Amino acid sequence: MGLLLALSLLNLGGCAQMLCELRTDRDPVDPYGDRRQCEAQVEQHMDERAAEKQKRLAREQQALLDEAIASRIER
Repeated sequence: MGLLLALSLLNLGGCAQMLCELRTDRDPVDPYGDRRQCEAQVEQHMDERAAEKQKRLAREQQALLDEAIASRIER
């Protein structure tokens, strides 16, 4: 489980394919469709985490900028 979590945090090409290959709960009736759905879910999750990270970094940068401006005004 830890390996899957570590791999899901990596933003490398082919990560979704690798994670979906390691799954044990595959649909025997439609393995190709199941794999596509799994890859889409993993990629969506990775995209959401990347967007959240970008928003967090933007907020942190804005806070630092606001702090620098406030300290400059106080002088």
